[in-house]
Amino acid sequence: MAVIIVSLVAVFTLLAIQKQEEGTKMCNHTNKVIGKLRDIRYTRSPMRGARCSYWFTGKDSFLDLYYNGNTLIPNRLEELKKEVSDNPLEALNVNRLDSSLSSLFTFWANKGKLSADLPKEKLVAITIEEEKMLSSLFALFEVIKAEEGRVLSISEAALAKYNTQAKELIIGGIIILMVVVLVLVNAVISTLKSRYRAGNRLETTLAEMEKAIAIADEKNWVLD
Repeated sequence: MAVIIVSLVAVFTLLAIQKQEEGTKMCNHTNKVIGKLRDIRYTRSPMRGARCSYWFTGKDSFLDLYYNGNTLIPNRLEELKKEVSDNPLEALNVNRLDSSLSSLFTFWANKGKLSADLPKEKLVAITIEEEKMLSSLFALFEVIKAEEGRVLSISEAALAKYNTQAKELIIGGIIILMVVVLVLVNAVISTLKSRYRAGNRLETTLAEMEKAIAIADEKNWVLD
């Protein structure tokens, strides 16, 4: 019975630890996705300012941040796609983000391309269209951020629950093991006491038999 109880505690503890590991993995995955989204967002942010600075000054050096973002963001999007490939909802959101960023970059490279001699009226028209695209992109970032935050909250709550369950099972298992050990020790002590008492009774019986034999021998000697 003791072996069965200990085995059950061990099985449930292992299951709780397994869920704990899965919860940790999910939290780490979501945090990694949020981190990559943040990197993409912060890499894109200075690109618009770099374009405007170039138009105002005519200095090509201001476009460094723009070209840097144009190179880094597609690579980071590919990394993000691999990270969420096993989650349909996350994959859908990242594909939408990729499409939105691709449209913006295509606009900047063609219709919205800036030059140092670009007329101000043309710049205003480009800025208006650019603002619409950036607003849509910002809203998409916020939607994805909210969804990932919701998933992270659920994962963290589940992980906290699994941690509590694992601790309770481990503590309960230790207590049960201690009880089992105490019961076994008590059983051993009881057995030893019983054998000791049986031994004492046997010695007493043997002593009484020896006395009886001695008395019988004395009587037989007298009769003889």
